[in-house]
Amino acid sequence: MQKFTSIIQKFDPNLWGYHFPVPTEIAEQFIEGDNKRVICKVRSQIEVSGMETPSVEIQCALLSFQGSWCILPNKNNRERLGVEIDDKIEIELEKDHSEFGMEMPEELEVLLA
Repeated sequence: MQKFTSIIQKFDPNLWGYHFPVPTEIAEQFIEGDNKRVICKVRSQIEVSGMETPSVEIQCALLSFQGSWCILPNKNNRERLGVEIDDKIEIELEKDHSEFGMEMPEELEVLLA
């Protein structure tokens, strides 16, 4: 598991939109061949009085773009965190060892069996 601080940024041109950079030395620890899947726990650094600091957990992949690494948070996760461009966030990464890159509900496993 690796922890670091990053900043919400927006790609120019607007190919993918919002992202946050992952330092190369951290990203490379989670890459196994073509498998770049990680579990990313993101916590906003925005303080809202009387409220718990918002956080989300995302199962995602590290994306290589122009020689650096990043993760693309979707609009729903950005809204849950309450973050905009240039806001600082705390990141905690761990390797995703799931078979499909996401949890499989027990009911679906039974149905597929």
